[in-house]
Amino acid sequence: MMSDTPSASTDPDPADESLMCQVAGGDPDALGALFARHHHRVHALCFRYVGDSTTADDLVQESFLRVQRYGKSFDGRARFTTWLYRLVRNVCMDHLASSERDARREA
Repeated sequence: MMSDTPSASTDPDPADESLMCQVAGGDPDALGALFARHHHRVHALCFRYVGDSTTADDLVQESFLRVQRYGKSFDGRARFTTWLYRLVRNVCMDHLASSERDARREA
């Protein structure tokens, strides 16, 4: 028997989509709601890249600052979480590249 209800794996979370529209419009409460909903998973992803909880905390903050800064670039073609995790990956890669440059300068 087929269900008329789309599965969670194929239906983007409309709450995230709606919140991103509000973030793009400058709503700090919407950003706070997205942070509350996703910061644990973002922290876990950052920690996997850097292996340090304190640095991961800083990268989580930078990631959500970028969500705010680049919110208008979210066009809804992908799930919000796909867009977010790509942004977080870029934040982590930027951090690792910067750390590597700093280490070469010190050597």
